[in-house]
Amino acid sequence: MDQYRGLTIVIPTRNRDDLAANAIRSLLPQNRGRFRVLVSDNSTSAESTQRLRSFCDRLDDPLFNYVRPPCALPMAEHWDWAMSQALEEPRARHIAFLTDRMVFKEGGIDKLLATIDTVLDYVIVYNYDYVDDYGQPIRLRRKDWTGKVLELKSAHLLTLSSRIDGFSSIPVLLNSAVPRGVCERVRERFGSYCVSLSPDYCFGYRCLELEDRVFLFDESLIIHYALARSNGASCSRGVMIQDSLDFISSLREPLMSASPIPEIFTSLNGMLHEYNVVKSQSKSGKFPEIDMASYFRHITNEVNGMLNLELRDKLSDLIGEARQRFGIELTRQQPVEVDHRQQRPISRSARMNRVKVLIKKVLTIGPLKGFWFFLADRFGIRPPFVIDFEFGTTEKAIQFANAFPLPRATGIDHLNWLLAAGDHEGKSPNRDSIEHVGPRRIESPVL
Repeated sequence: MDQYRGLTIVIPTRNRDDLAANAIRSLLPQNRGRFRVLVSDNSTSAESTQRLRSFCDRLDDPLFNYVRPPCALPMAEHWDWAMSQALEEPRARHIAFLTDRMVFKEGGIDKLLATIDTVLDYVIVYNYDYVDDYGQPIRLRRKDWTGKVLELKSAHLLTLSSRIDGFSSIPVLLNSAVPRGVCERVRERFGSYCVSLSPDYCFGYRCLELEDRVFLFDESLIIHYALARSNGASCSRGVMIQDSLDFISSLREPLMSASPIPEIFTSLNGMLHEYNVVKSQSKSGKFPEIDMASYFRHITNEVNGMLNLELRDKLSDLIGEARQRFGIELTRQQPVEVDHRQQRPISRSARMNRVKVLIKKVLTIGPLKGFWFFLADRFGIRPPFVIDFEFGTTEKAIQFANAFPLPRATGIDHLNWLLAAGDHEGKSPNRDSIEHVGPRRIESPVL
């Protein structure tokens, strides 16, 4: 059995014993005594509590621990309590959260532990894939990856947030491994680890206030799924589910009070609420003012995508009133006229993309798409990666992701939204495995 390596993975859960069990199962074959798992059950359902406690008891593994807070807590207070429980283990050097709607990929822990050994004293952010299983057909959404470790300046990430961009690279606990010392400094500075409306982004922005850099491990180590049980996705759709109603009823603070339009309860406003709260608390000048023109473009897009048409119309009126109050005029971008006589030659990457599109059209014609899926599902034959498969169940999509990972990307073009072109500057001093990146200019896509 390998020795404990100082990593504790916290699984906070509430009335989702079936999902929490899936998260635990994704870790079981990867443990071998190298990391600790703390399952923190904040359930209000006696049946859910009993099922999850029994599941954990059957593991009979000293490194898998089941705990419950003294009483049911709001989500942020629960995460904060679970963090304190994790740090009671004196050997715990790094903390990571895995929510009950996530699973670790096969081999993901090995890669995370190796990265921790490389940048021991810094926060490590990693990517995630997700299964779009809100409706049928179910699809697997995956990110390109290189496996490189890239340095990101905190000031740069905060600038991106102010421009309504780059949120997936904020160290929000559920996408990062955080050193004990960083956790302790956050609590000492702010009085808690993550007590606010959204504990994930609360911690992330507090972390960026105190740390001058984080490191991005450019690979997806976890998979998100069960979008129908997501509080954030529910609010952004404008269709409240029981989990969301339970979350809102447990809150002790007003919703979104620090966001530009507090009446709009969506994921974007939740993130910006935490940005402004930490900005106000820190008083450091490190947080730029929010780009309000960009904000109104993105919040308008988010509201326009709501399924609840009555709510969408009501919030659209609120956006219009707020836009007038802030003096923001939204103008449509005019199409750019191109002089085809002066067009530059098509780049090699552009030609390859056109070829891929053509191949995809050919391979996804009716029976061929089903034939490739049959070969992969029954015989383990690797399919062409240009095919966007459809799955009957979430389990099938996760199995496919583990069986057929995307090939490693040859460059970092997929990070152009995060890193400025031409700023890839070679090796960091004394860390030969780390690629140093110093972003200066960003071309931000629409989220």
